Amino acid sequence: MIGLFFIPARVFSQKYILGQGSVCSVKGSSTLHDWNVTIGKVSGEITLDKSFTKKASPAKGAVIAAGNISFEVKSMDGGRGAVMNDKIYNAFQSEKNPNVVFTLVKATVTEVKTDGSFTLNATGNLTMAGNTQSISFPLTGKKGTDGRYNFTGEKSLDMTTYGMEPPSAMFGQIETGKDVTLIFNLFFGA
Repeated sequence: MIGLFFIPARVFSQKYILGQGSVCSVKGSSTLHDWNVTIGKVSGEITLDKSFTKKASPAKGAVIAAGNISFEVKSMDGGRGAVMNDKIYNAFQSEKNPNVVFTLVKATVTEVKTDGSFTLNATGNLTMAGNTQSISFPLTGKKGTDGRYNFTGEKSLDMTTYGMEPPSAMFGQIETGKDVTLIFNLFFGA
């Protein structure tokens, strides 16, 4: 009797948690001046399979298939005091929607450079002020000597597509532009 044993192929994956050194901000413009808002409380994780992590840098075509990033709206600080911060929180409708959440659908490595850094095209769903939109944007990544992955990038967004009203001040004399840019520098460790 010949016995055939089938061993299921296992994809070994590892979860990486967003950690120390991660920074996110939002920048925009107004009729008075450009502005920048720092984000204080950011959390998230990504799951990388062995084909991504087995070398110092992943191969072209490697995929990050799962991940999410979330930040608390009320951790945003525009640096101009409580009144302006309240305007930010109101624009994000923070009482009903306390978090901004990005859920990764897929990130594919499109280029690997000689210095070990790599570029990815990320696609996912961004939820702000209770509205979800599909977005795509480029990322730059690199694995550090400490084993952590660093991802940087930015994405321009139109607040009105998320049902948000751009903040204003001085009875409408100062108006914020509807376009903002989300900037991130994220570190994920096992």
